[in-house]
Amino acid sequence: MKIALIVSILGLLTLASLSNFLSPEYLNPEEIKSNNMAKIKGTVSSIQKTKNSLVFEVIEARETKILIPKSTNLNISKGDEVEIIGKYGENLVIADKVRIINYK
Repeated sequence: MKIALIVSILGLLTLASLSNFLSPEYLNPEEIKSNNMAKIKGTVSSIQKTKNSLVFEVIEARETKILIPKSTNLNISKGDEVEIIGKYGENLVIADKVRIINYK
């Protein structure tokens, strides 16, 4: 029982440390190629909510459109500083994860 607990804790620590190294690096929109994973940090400049999605624009080096495909309880406002991890598509990033860094 103790061995299983120790091995489990070591495994979780290993996964946590690996996740820091495997995370996408921050990219400027000019550096992002289609179908690549991107990590973008910027300020929300506009928001459009629909029934099935949330689209907002983030200003970093230039304005980038972000799409969240399904409705979420994300309480985001214009002026919030956000970090987005997602896949870059045609002129927008399809977000997998959105984290609000600073609320306006």
